[in-house]
Amino acid sequence: MTVATKPPLPLRAIAEIHAIDAAHRDYFAGRFHLASTAYVEMLRRDPQSAAAGYGLAISATRLKAHTAAIALYGETLGRLTPATRRNYPKVVAEIEYNLARCLQLEGETSKAGRHYREALELDPANAAAWSNFGNIMLEQGKPGRALVCYRRAIALAVDGNTQAQFNRSMAQLVMGQLCAGFEDYEARWRNPEHLAEYGRPELTAPWWDGTQADGRLLLWCEQGLGDTLQMLRYVPRVRDLAQDCTLQVQEPLVSLVRATWPDLHVIGRQDPAPEHAWQLPLMSLPYVMRTWAERDIPPAPYLLTPSSTRLAFAAPPGFNVGLCWAGSTIHPNDRQRSCPLALFEGLIAARAHLNWYSLQVGDREREADALPGIPLVRAGDMGLADFLDTGRLMRHLDLVITVDTAVAHLAGALGVPTWLLLPIVPDFRWQLDREDTPWYPTMRLFRPRQKLDWPELLQRVGQQLTRTVRQTCPSPLSA
Repeated sequence: MTVATKPPLPLRAIAEIHAIDAAHRDYFAGRFHLASTAYVEMLRRDPQSAAAGYGLAISATRLKAHTAAIALYGETLGRLTPATRRNYPKVVAEIEYNLARCLQLEGETSKAGRHYREALELDPANAAAWSNFGNIMLEQGKPGRALVCYRRAIALAVDGNTQAQFNRSMAQLVMGQLCAGFEDYEARWRNPEHLAEYGRPELTAPWWDGTQADGRLLLWCEQGLGDTLQMLRYVPRVRDLAQDCTLQVQEPLVSLVRATWPDLHVIGRQDPAPEHAWQLPLMSLPYVMRTWAERDIPPAPYLLTPSSTRLAFAAPPGFNVGLCWAGSTIHPNDRQRSCPLALFEGLIAARAHLNWYSLQVGDREREADALPGIPLVRAGDMGLADFLDTGRLMRHLDLVITVDTAVAHLAGALGVPTWLLLPIVPDFRWQLDREDTPWYPTMRLFRPRQKLDWPELLQRVGQQLTRTVRQTCPSPLSA
């Protein structure tokens, strides 16, 4: 009796197997540059190697070279034979998913959506694809469809998919579903992506549950300046329940908060936390304080800006407008929410008889250097040092026009008339299809009509500004 044996592999095939194994070992060890070099060499020897092409694509993804990865994933899909597509649908779905993810990170939402659909047709049980496809739906202004995707993702995941649960909170909140939204929003602390972006302080005290607190409560800031400013509205209610309270805020806000509540213990983010019995992040206050409907939102204004002898500002006659055109460059949606100052030039120049004040700080204030002809008093010239100074200036303004940044929250918290310019799909707190917001009664929201078209949006702002000035300062030169 003879035993059938497989013929030995050719030496070249053995060498190729060893080469791809070595490249894979580099990849899984996190040596992405070395892995990329190995995959490139393999493609040089065999340009049709789908395995090497895919390895190079995922290495580029891990190196955050998303534009290159997009091209490489496309080439990999082109190398797949009909038999491979037929016999290995989940492998093809994985490639489609990774391509869609890179397209999404590069802002190509329509193309990303098409590839997520391809991935889900091949592998309907891919929870991550359902969650990210939900994000695409949300970015396209379809929160109802996004909710369907998130529910599928949560149902499919063994651990409940905290990423999808957190994403679901964004859809619920933008639809005004505050009760369900703020409950799901707590999933951020079980979401690895959120923790990687914002971190979490190493505190061991139990989280406060909103009941009467015995012992000191530490409230700590966790995200951006605007988030902190918005949540400060809850401080008076918290103090009714926790008389011994320490509030931690970002350093630029310390003087403002101390001016508003002189008897409150306020520390900066870099200061050591005092001994405490309870803790809570500020963005958990809506949930803990049971903000289930708009009527539960603490009213604005709620911040104070006492006068200062150091910063003496006297508003000149006429209509005074504060302007902020950009937010932080590290914000994930900055490309959608910030507007170049140059696009405001026509709005300002046509109304040069108004008094224009820049509320912009940081590197983007320098955009005004390229527009010396516009009558814009700059923040640096007025000696604005922090948010307290900016708030003091705002008290003398008739109107603040701003994109979605901390300046908008400061103006709203002070009760200053504010026009907020939003992208197509705004942050959850601004909801959809409304000109007002329950968070700030003196704020009006300006939204794009179909796509983000800053010139068209600013044209509408200019028309409304003309009408507002005429009503406020009825003189021949006022508009």
